[in-house]
Amino acid sequence: QTSQRGARRKRDRHRAVPLMPEVRFFRADSLEIRESTSTNEILISGAPIVYNTPYTVCDLFGEFEERMAPGVANDILARGADVRFLFNHNGLPMARSSNDLGLPPTMVLEDSGTELRFVAHVDSRQQIAYDLSIAIERGDVSQMSCGFIVARDEWDDTMEARTIHQLA
Repeated sequence: QTSQRGARRKRDRHRAVPLMPEVRFFRADSLEIRESTSTNEILISGAPIVYNTPYTVCDLFGEFEERMAPGVANDILARGADVRFLFNHNGLPMARSSNDLGLPPTMVLEDSGTELRFVAHVDSRQQIAYDLSIAIERGDVSQMSCGFIVARDEWDDTMEARTIHQLA
């Protein structure tokens, strides 16, 4: 695409490998824990994506700056994407944005306009959920990451800055 009047030209970045799920790690300044004394439920909330906030990514081609555009997840949220809350991107889900039993979801994702927020209702009877909540309270876990596949992105002419506009 070429914009008018001297604006930087944007282009696709060519890849040597097929598109794969990508993972980004973010400092979780808004990560919060709330525990119910009457149920087994622990609420973990935060923002895995903060829009227009640059961060550095390393890939096979070196380092580049990346940012997520506002509304980057709107399309997948509207389609009812099945998003899982995992520790280190694998293992048993502690919460999920949908389920196969027709019950209310145990995780809610919401676009606030400035960030993508989540609230996960985890069960303290799961040892990993209980251990994670303790590690967050103590500050031992202070980052979160999100895994995604890019549907639409844009690179500057130098291929040093990427803006992700839509997730697949």
